[in-house]
Amino acid sequence: MLVDESQCAFLKGRSTLDSYMAVSELVHFCKKIDYDALLIKLDMEKSFDSISWDFLLRLLEACGFSSIWIDWISQLLFSSESAVLVNDNPGPWFKHKKGLRQGDPLSPYLFILVADVFAKFINLARSQDTIRGIKINDHLEVANLEFADDFLVFTRGSKDDILNLKIMLLGFELMTGLRDILAAKIPFCMSVQSSLGNGASTKFWLDNWTDCRSLASSFLDLFSASNQRNANVAYLLNTENNIWRFSWHHHVDETRVDDLVFVIRNMHDLDSISWKWEANGGFSTASLYMLMKNVASFNRIWPRPGRGSSL
Repeated sequence: MLVDESQCAFLKGRSTLDSYMAVSELVHFCKKIDYDALLIKLDMEKSFDSISWDFLLRLLEACGFSSIWIDWISQLLFSSESAVLVNDNPGPWFKHKKGLRQGDPLSPYLFILVADVFAKFINLARSQDTIRGIKINDHLEVANLEFADDFLVFTRGSKDDILNLKIMLLGFELMTGLRDILAAKIPFCMSVQSSLGNGASTKFWLDNWTDCRSLASSFLDLFSASNQRNANVAYLLNTENNIWRFSWHHHVDETRVDDLVFVIRNMHDLDSISWKWEANGGFSTASLYMLMKNVASFNRIWPRPGRGSSL
């Protein structure tokens, strides 16, 4: 089977309604027997516009497509170009460097081939027991479902499961160009302030301790070359002389490393995070509601009656 059975979009004999029913049954199953589980929905950002051409062509070759077919697809990709309309007049044409043609009947099928790599990652992780899905019985375990560019991941919710999934998503983004939108990330990150103490419980690459994004997201090239992907800040920093102890498995750009290195302060306290909108630093749903109600981006999405809304 070329495409994993977890993908239900654009394929003959498969229906998205079946997958919706399967999700509903899985949630009901977990509630009924009080099964500890975590359901994560991932939506790929600008999915058709982000696919790496180099990866797609290599994937077609790995799937066994002939060189003639791959050459045809290559010609379709590299001949694509666009122009921007300014006052109804097209500007100069420019070439594309990634993504699939919108409206092309071939594009959905090429996309699900790329998206299917994520299902292959999940299956490999399950076989190595690095991610555990929902075990229905001795012969059936569900870990993921795919609706075109929407991915659903079912795990037991352990710290190792989440950490391995995060590494998997970073690798998937690095290879394919696809990454998760994380729709609620911006207002949440603006509201959380991190306090780095001794660094013993903060992951250097994977935790959001410097910005709204992890260092692995900001420096994907260095993260992929690192031999210390799971290391915490305290392990990588030599506190005696404030020297970072990085280890790479291949040559990296020194200027990129210089961009990465920065001074850490307040190393004597414990690592902690706090919520800005409560006096005690604790999170509350009431403060989150008020934040969402007042953030401009949310007001544009759901305009209030009397402010341009048809409601």
